[in-house]
Amino acid sequence: PCKAVFYCNTKCQRESWEGHRGECTVDPERKLRKLLKDQRRLEGNDPAILLALVDLGGLYKRQDRLGEAREKYLEFLEIIGSRQGERREIVAVVSSLLGDIYKE
Repeated sequence: PCKAVFYCNTKCQRESWEGHRGECTVDPERKLRKLLKDQRRLEGNDPAILLALVDLGGLYKRQDRLGEAREKYLEFLEIIGSRQGERREIVAVVSSLLGDIYKE
């Protein structure tokens, strides 16, 4: 369950779900854990992991959870840094996002 938002009851929670859905980190966190678990089987070749790390980092950043955002961006850079042939533009974008966190 989400720990970022508290509701008075289940009815209120259901009514606000559409607005909260885009900012909730519970499902992206669960998806990332599953991808990382499956990564061991796939030998780390799943680009969905990189996308999940950047998406989750962005959600954390928008919620001012900068330490957690930094952690996800650094994890992304660590993974992509170990691969040959990845696009430099992606690294530049994530590095810039990380730089924004350090400025704040």
